[in-house]
Amino acid sequence: EKRIVMAQFFLINVGNFVMKASNGSYGFSGSLDKRSEVINLNFEFAKDSFNSLREKLASELYKSFDDNSSQDLVDLMQSAVDSTSSSSKASIANQIIEKSIAQEEDLEMKRAARDIQLYRTSQVNVQVSDDKGAPLEGVTVRIEQQDHDFRFGLYGGQIPDGQEKLWKLMASAGINSATVDFWWIDTEPTAENVNSAYVLGQKIEFLKNLGLKLRATGLFQPDPQVIPSYALEMSYEDFCKSLYKHTFNLVSTYCQDFELVEVSTDLNTLAVKMGYNSSQIL
Repeated sequence: EKRIVMAQFFLINVGNFVMKASNGSYGFSGSLDKRSEVINLNFEFAKDSFNSLREKLASELYKSFDDNSSQDLVDLMQSAVDSTSSSSKASIANQIIEKSIAQEEDLEMKRAARDIQLYRTSQVNVQVSDDKGAPLEGVTVRIEQQDHDFRFGLYGGQIPDGQEKLWKLMASAGINSATVDFWWIDTEPTAENVNSAYVLGQKIEFLKNLGLKLRATGLFQPDPQVIPSYALEMSYEDFCKSLYKHTFNLVSTYCQDFELVEVSTDLNTLAVKMGYNSSQIL
């Protein structure tokens, strides 16, 4: 059995990121015979980071940005390979990690700047007229983007209390979309009372006031864990009627201006849990 090692690192000006040690994609041997394999993790992380940068520079997407600045990494890697001291090898490896991550970040920024010009900009002609329709020359025009069609979203779940500050922070950082859970057991825990488990309407209104575009998911998941007991005890025919009423109430009450309403996912795999065949689920 082969294994790889994952670990989280933090770098100033980069933040948290996950490093991988894969032994050149071959992985490390297991220890089923009770013997252990000693590896220099710093060096192994450095190798994967170094190889990732080299592969990126060799690809067509990034080749034009290769300015040979990675040559110092090649020299450092050779020094690490030649080092016979574990501590010295680890110290050099740390330099390789920091430099390779920084160079990958720089590559992504350069690619983004190039792609913005290629794919997200176009020529626009602006004509300014007076109140009689006569064109004006030499007028200073300020254009400020208010919205865009790109969605940068988060899974909102059931949006429990206490996360308002976090959501405001996310919205200010550029998040403009959220997917909200509508699990049956939470939105209609009893047959008589829709949304007695938590004030879903207020949560949705809060997200709307942040300017987020909303999507709904999980209105019906055929899983006993998220379906209230009163619905599970119904006959198949009554269950279908109740399901229609349940989804209709939720959509008409909360989802009129949602961008997307995903009633259910994974029907085929989850249907077995309720004892219904595929034709019944459909």
